[in-house]
Amino acid sequence: DAEPDPEIERFAARLRDSPKAMAAAVASEPRHNLPTPPTPLVGREEELRRMRELVADPEVRLVTLTGPGGVGKTRVAIDAGREAVERFPDGVFFVVLGPLRDSELVGTTIARTLGLEARGPRPVEDALVEALRERRCLLVLDSFEGVLSAADLLAELLRETESPKAIVTSRSVLRLLGEHVLPVPPLRAPSDPRRLTPDQTRAYEAVDLFVQRARAARPDFELTEGNHVAVGEVCAHLDGLPLAIELAAARTRLLSPGMIRDRLSNRFELLTGGPRDLPERHQKLRATFDWSYDLLSERERRLFRRVSVFVGGCSLAAVREVCEPEGEEGEILDELAGLVDASLLSRVESVDDEPRFEMLESIREYAWEILVGEGEADDLRRRHAVYYLDQAERLEPRLTGRDQELWLDRLAPEHHNMQAVLDWALERGDFELAVRLGSALWWFWWVRGHFTGMRRRLDRALAERSRLSPSLQTNLLVASGAIASMDGDHERALAEFQEAFAVGRGTVGRREVVRALRSMAFALSRRGEFERAVELLEESHGLARELDSPSDLSAALRGLAKMRFNQRRYEDAERLYREALEIDRGRGDRQSTAWSLAGLGEVARHREDLDEAARLLEEGLALCRELDSKPGIAYLLLSSGHVARSRGVVDEAEARYREALPLLGELGNRRRIGVCLLGLAAVAMRKGEIHRALLLFGAVEPMREPMGIQIAPVDEEEFQKAELRVRETLSEEEIQELRRRGREMDLEEAIAVGLQAAPGQ
Repeated sequence: DAEPDPEIERFAARLRDSPKAMAAAVASEPRHNLPTPPTPLVGREEELRRMRELVADPEVRLVTLTGPGGVGKTRVAIDAGREAVERFPDGVFFVVLGPLRDSELVGTTIARTLGLEARGPRPVEDALVEALRERRCLLVLDSFEGVLSAADLLAELLRETESPKAIVTSRSVLRLLGEHVLPVPPLRAPSDPRRLTPDQTRAYEAVDLFVQRARAARPDFELTEGNHVAVGEVCAHLDGLPLAIELAAARTRLLSPGMIRDRLSNRFELLTGGPRDLPERHQKLRATFDWSYDLLSERERRLFRRVSVFVGGCSLAAVREVCEPEGEEGEILDELAGLVDASLLSRVESVDDEPRFEMLESIREYAWEILVGEGEADDLRRRHAVYYLDQAERLEPRLTGRDQELWLDRLAPEHHNMQAVLDWALERGDFELAVRLGSALWWFWWVRGHFTGMRRRLDRALAERSRLSPSLQTNLLVASGAIASMDGDHERALAEFQEAFAVGRGTVGRREVVRALRSMAFALSRRGEFERAVELLEESHGLARELDSPSDLSAALRGLAKMRFNQRRYEDAERLYREALEIDRGRGDRQSTAWSLAGLGEVARHREDLDEAARLLEEGLALCRELDSKPGIAYLLLSSGHVARSRGVVDEAEARYREALPLLGELGNRRRIGVCLLGLAAVAMRKGEIHRALLLFGAVEPMREPMGIQIAPVDEEEFQKAELRVRETLSEEEIQELRRRGREMDLEEAIAVGLQAAPGQ
């Protein structure tokens, strides 16, 4: 039980006396018993602002701060109470409920905190009502989740009195009339600290908390160029959860941030040893989750464990099919509501009306550990895989039609679940399931730019491709060749496309052959074999007509147009692109429409119709932004940058290249990164930044031949003039030294130079 503060006892005794005595007490006694935190509050400006509004609102009597264990509810309540002291002349009382296991003791604990004495057989509830009836005081009731049945007592106190207010911290909502629930979210953490400077990383609240607590453990700790990425990743992996971050930061006494990050796969063993003066459940991350788990009903515990199979959230339909296939929907909804109320699951917005739920990753890992221990994991993983394979194959035909944005958006929240299924299938050797899933999702991954880890997964499946049907082998080889082409490995790409064609011809449906032919043609064009490429594309075009496949037909037409463009046959290229565009618009396929517009824009630029080129590219870019197509956005930004440069609008060209370059880096498209760096070099030359321009020219030199990066005919004069200006300004020795330094840069360094702001910007 919480011990009453002696001074508060004296103060509360005066509350029982006359108004005159009470006024004297207010003038001479402490007006709160709020603990003084030993460390400054990090962040929480928005939560405290909302608390000020709610506490000041005369219509609001009860505010419940909710959130998972370790999120910092108590700290927000204490600071909100401290800010409110002037509003409550009769006192602010902090009541510790965490140690209680019996709801019957809540009234007694509140009374003892107020300093009220028991008088005969009179119920403590009546004494509390009498003492608080007209008092303008604030009760801060901490850790209510363990005594939820005492919510009736709180409701009675508020109903039978006029002025007191209450701030409650609880992992679960109280479900009382008049309750205003304010969720306390985790602190903001960087999603990709690799793109940030140390100062930018420190601006995130979670990182700031880590740094402050790390300095308490090791006074010489600093956030530096060498460790800020690891610190940011630790905070992101820990979901921005303050308790977890504080426990991790304490480990800097012995471990570097990078070592802490690398050990987070075993976070529950690592994150222990919190301050001794905190409750036991806040000294270990596992203990704080144990506390929440123990408060659930048996059915809620079962669903909690099972929902951990989902990665990145789940829909109500997925929960029903995977976790409770035999359950009644009403019961499932009740159990989900219980988990949401307990702050173990959160309801999030979805692209349609169906409810969607998410778990913090730390909570999910805790639940998964229990699921594995209960022996349920294998069965859940299998049902999870079957469900998402069915979803992917059912949605695949809709991803290229008129409503493709809707269906792409519906798939987007399930990306992490799909990846989890793919990795699980590869790990257990179910290569058919893995390649079926990958084949169904290929267009989604391509449009949304989900290429991270793709090479590793493809290689795993390729090693076992002889176990697959010819159709799946063909799809797998075409996908692998496409990634190889993006990586600049054109020889591997060609070999895989040729194998795909050989496997597919005569053994599988002709649609796979059409795609293999088209892919092989593009690989040959990279080697300058345009006539052979045209032959293959014409064959692909003919097969697409026979199949009555508009998407394959327009893709073949775009391929033929690109070959004619490369041969400088611009009139033929324009005609073919316009044929493709008509098909794409007729189908309502915005991604393919954008590719056709991009081709027409390039043709217009090379025919020096720059206004028309800009218009076409802007239209295509708008479509790609609507679809959130990262490859499309990056490519059209790149092309728009070229057009702006040709028009002499140097600042616009630079802005387009700068927006495109990080996207291309994220996608890993090395060839287009090189083209973008070349464009930025030309811009730097125009702006007189000769040293930076030469570094970028040098960085691109090793890429040009193996990746087929060429200076476009329309740009040749510009680059010739630039070379003359350089030779007028620098000696040959200086030029070669700068180019040498550029050649020695790795890709990340080259991108950093490309994104470097000029002096004065």
